[in-house]
Amino acid sequence: AHAAGIVHRDVKPSNVFLERGADGEVVKLIDFGVCTEPGQATVMAGTPHYLAPEQLLAAELDQRTDLWAAGVTFYEMLTGVMPFKGPDLAALHAAVLTQTPVAPRELVPGLPKEVDAAIMRLLSKDPAQRFGSADEALAACARGMAQIRSLTSEPPKEYALIAEPSAARAAILQKLVADRGLVGLTAADLEGALDLLLDIGPPRLAIVDLTSEHADAFR
Repeated sequence: AHAAGIVHRDVKPSNVFLERGADGEVVKLIDFGVCTEPGQATVMAGTPHYLAPEQLLAAELDQRTDLWAAGVTFYEMLTGVMPFKGPDLAALHAAVLTQTPVAPRELVPGLPKEVDAAIMRLLSKDPAQRFGSADEALAACARGMAQIRSLTSEPPKEYALIAEPSAARAAILQKLVADRGLVGLTAADLEGALDLLLDIGPPRLAIVDLTSEHADAFR
């Protein structure tokens, strides 16, 4: 899309599809309903949590605007939480414009440094500080992604699972990973944790809110 002179403006998980065919898997980006040309300053459009600072400021957009949204998507995929939050749109926008997100490695101990650095660069407020292209971003984190694939190809048997991660819970998880050799996993909420349980089976240790209606699954 970028090579064709198109800025998508609404990159997010629900617009990214994985197609499996005879030649393997292909990642496809869909829904170009709000796309525009590079260099345009347009009316704000897109999904609030994935909007780049320049979209909120009605500044000129280019391919680096989509790279910001890709950074938000990667952050969410790897940590289970959003990099920027707010109780309403005004607070969310203020967070995007002024706050620095918690580094992914602080929430997911063991995440390769290359991937952590690439995501944080994608989330630079200034587009000039981001990667210049999607190819450049992929090349920057390729080594780290290879490490992730090697870790997930044969999953270890013992996990530590944390739902609704916080700084305190992340510290506990990091200690468990370091001291007991457990594999740390996080989920944004208990429903996400239950989905993980279907994939990995019962974890060695789960840190969750046992007042939840789903708590029996973790007892």
